[in-house]
Amino acid sequence: MNLKGKYAVITGASSGIGKEFSHQLAKKGMNLIICARREHLLESLAQQLREQYQVQVEVLKVDLGSTNASNEILQKIKQMNIEVQFLLNNAGTGLYGPFDQYPIEKHNQVIQLNVMSVVNLTYHFTKHMKAHGKPSHIVNIASIAAYLSLPNFAIYNASKAFVKRFTQGLALELRGTNISVNCICPGVTQTEFFDAANQEMNAFGKISIMPVEKMVRISLRSVLRHKITKVVGLSNQLMITLFKLLPESLVSKAANSIFSKGVKIKNIPG
Repeated sequence: MNLKGKYAVITGASSGIGKEFSHQLAKKGMNLIICARREHLLESLAQQLREQYQVQVEVLKVDLGSTNASNEILQKIKQMNIEVQFLLNNAGTGLYGPFDQYPIEKHNQVIQLNVMSVVNLTYHFTKHMKAHGKPSHIVNIASIAAYLSLPNFAIYNASKAFVKRFTQGLALELRGTNISVNCICPGVTQTEFFDAANQEMNAFGKISIMPVEKMVRISLRSVLRHKITKVVGLSNQLMITLFKLLPESLVSKAANSIFSKGVKIKNIPG
């Protein structure tokens, strides 16, 4: 698929993985519709992308945690009268800490953003992409957390496990159509996620951090090769492979031991 001149929709584009995907897709000549809540950051990014790569960039301020977000994005597409050939479902969040010490509304917001927004956008853009019939990609960002069960992170782990299984099933369903569906499972990546998730990483945890530029470069290469699921990083791949060989109870204990050495709760909720 030649990306030059095609249109991509990127959620969670104001920082981190979404912002870096915006740069790397624009570098390949893609026109972009970048979506997030922080409009001032989107406008700054859009101006930079236009000047640096000479592509068209549209900004859409939208809260992906709202039930109406997918309709707002679809309305933008209709107004522009364009055919989107690349969707990146990247917007996501997490809450680290004791499950019952956060208000249930906070957990519901995580599920809405990490699960429902992905399902809704994927549904609508599957129809959109089938209708125009051109080679297209739907890329969903999961996490290596999708393979693990960790205390204090149960909702996030479960949401990413859903994204992974949902993406894999849909990829098989749409095999042979014009749509390639891909799931990216990064490990610890250098983004704002830790602050948003109420996590504080110590020196031990920082050893495994992957620069976001490298993570996106590896991920995009995998997407363009139509690989359904990509665990990013050799150390992460080895860990997941090893965990698959062990009993689930042992895997949970080992993962919790590793994770708790590198990350702690930043502020006790409640």
